[in-house]
Amino acid sequence: MASREDATGEIILKVVNVHTEPLLTNITINGVTGLEPQATVEVLTGQPTDQNTPAQPERILPRQEPINNAGRSFQHTFPACSVSVIRLKPAG
Repeated sequence: MASREDATGEIILKVVNVHTEPLLTNITINGVTGLEPQATVEVLTGQPTDQNTPAQPERILPRQEPINNAGRSFQHTFPACSVSVIRLKPAG
């Protein structure tokens, strides 16, 4: 799913990889004039049966990582069994 945040102009991509293997994906954004090469991705990943418990309350936590090859067209590998949110900033 893709959306645009009006206040900042950021493009927000939400991607779910239900597969048990990482997924290399080609991403192309149409309808924008330019995007910064630096972006961030927030990832939540684990095994399908994993869960946080009172004994392990931080077993599954989101982590934020940089993307250095972003733009209107780029490749990204989504981890196995994950939910990812990529925030792409407009150029300029």
